[in-house]
Amino acid sequence: MTKLGWLKHAFAVDTTDGEPISPEMSALLDRVADEVKRRRLDLPAQMFLEMSRPLNRISAQVLHFFHPIASCLFSGRDLQLWAEFLERRDAIDELIARLDKNSADLADEVRSSSSEHEV
Repeated sequence: MTKLGWLKHAFAVDTTDGEPISPEMSALLDRVADEVKRRRLDLPAQMFLEMSRPLNRISAQVLHFFHPIASCLFSGRDLQLWAEFLERRDAIDELIARLDKNSADLADEVRSSSSEHEV
């Protein structure tokens, strides 16, 4: 091993892009996206996610740090899943895609209900 062999993987970033999202994590994401949609905060949430993209891994570590305290207010398993999700490189893209999907579903619902009222 060379003198600088330890530096070989010092800046390596794990890639979880190829790993599928677990069904449990997918259910959590759907609940979050549905709640954002229910409150009609799709656009502000997407803007916030885009702005905070560089910080998602740091926020995951903050969640791990505050897990003992936050588990008094939230489900401990949900916090752990959310922190694991934020550690993924594709986390922000996946959440934005689900918010877009939910926004499109809401637009379709509004169009269908308005066309029913016109008839």
